Order: sequence, then C-alpha cells, then structure tokens
Amino acid sequence: MDSSAPYRAPSLTFAREGNIGVRAVLTKRATEPTDGPFCGGNLGLHVGDVPSRVLANRARAATAIGATLEDLIVANQVHGADVAVFTEGDRGRGATSLDDAPSVDALVTEVPGVALAILVADCVPVLFVDPVGPRIAVAHAGWRGAAGGVLEATIASLGGAPVAQRLLVTLGPAICPDAFEVGPEVVDALGLDDDSVHVRTRRGRHVVDLVGACVDRLVAAGVDPSAIVVSAQPTGALTPYFSARAEQPSGRFAIMAMIEPRMAS
Repeated sequence: MDSSAPYRAPSLTFAREGNIGVRAVLTKRATEPTDGPFCGGNLGLHVGDVPSRVLANRARAATAIGATLEDLIVANQVHGADVAVFTEGDRGRGATSLDDAPSVDALVTEVPGVALAILVADCVPVLFVDPVGPRIAVAHAGWRGAAGGVLEATIASLGGAPVAQRLLVTLGPAICPDAFEVGPEVVDALGLDDDSVHVRTRRGRHVVDLVGACVDRLVAAGVDPSAIVVSAQPTGALTPYFSARAEQPSGRFAIMAMIEPRMAS
C-alpha cells in the first residue's frame, strides 16, 4: 500500500484568504485494502488498532503539514465543552500515548510549529483560524459538545465577539442527517424543535442535521457566514471517512493544523 494513501484529501490551505501562514490537513482512510478492520489510516489509539500502526499513521499525517509526532498535541476528547490553550512546552502531549493527552474537546495555540489534532468518526471536526496573529483552534463537536457550547467556548478562548467577526472556520466531514437518527432529548439539548430546518421526523424518530446546527451556532456567536466552509462529503462506511455509527470497530480520522514556523516574530 502507498504509505501516503490515507492523506490524499486536499489540504485546507485557505488560499481564498491569501497566505496567512497556517497549514491544515484532513486525513482519511486508505484507499486500498489492508489487514484488519480499520482499512488503514486510523489515527485513534483507543479503538483497538495496533498502536504501532496508529503512531505510523499519525506521523505520516503530521508530515503533511510539515510537523512531527514531537510537535503534535492530540486531545483525549470527552464530549464536553472544555477548551485549553497550548504553548511550546505542551508539544507531544497525547501524540504517542493516551496517558498525557489533555482531556478537552478544543485546543488553541498561537505558537508556530505546534500542531493540533482533533479525532472524529461522525462528530463534527472544526478548524478555526484567526488570521491576525495568526492563531488557530481545533474543536470536536458531537451533539453533546455542541449542545454544551464547545464552539462558543472556543470562540471565547480566541477572544470572543470582536475576534469572531474575522475568524475563518472550516467544518470537516461529519455524519449526514439521514444517518443521524436521534430521540427528542438530543433535539432538545441542541436547542432545536420539530419546526427547525435542521430536524425532520422519520418513523416516529428525529433525524438531525448536526453540521447545520453547528453552523447556526457559529453564526449566532458572531462568525461571518461567508467565512464558513463546510465539507461536501459525510462520514460513512462507503466514504473515505470513518463512521462509528456505520462501522464497528471504527477508526478515527483527523483535522490537523499548525501555524507555519516561519511566522514566528
């Protein structure tokens, strides 16, 4: 198998805003058959994959943005709304072990060369870029995190409403509405109802557009709708992106970002 296969997805280069010195990449599963249930390209240490394979995948992904495992910070996500800011001394946390991974669902840095990664397999991976600085953040927005305010908390950590107006936000692949069938408690937690454009009823259950709900929350927090980019492809067993609902066991893919080292003042 071509070792670069899991990372053929286009990088999120922000060419539309000019060169702001941020590198980002979206990983995906390998395109060719491999041994085991993870199809290659899994970046999650917690799903039962062989750890050495996972670390090799993480290292290859980091290389795509010019980083190494030693530069990478990977969260131990807990489906909450806690955000942490990371500095030079945090390099490598969670990169090779769960033992030192920070238990948060959003990571922020303004340090060039420090790479941040969020792992997902249906939940919404979100990349925030503040071009002034620059500063970056990555967030994991499942329904619990979104309902708990992880997106708003991330914006607050970046500077709140004054900064929200200039943020560039990318939402990566996530579960499609038809696959996200939930009970009324999820609809209520997200602040939606049966009349919402993000909710439909099917066979007595609700199907929810989680990505759409997240976009609405970003806009309500002050992000310019024209600065929000949404992936056109969902997660799923027949897509390049792992889905925990559709596959068991399921790997994890990542949205990974770094401020270019040359941006250091």
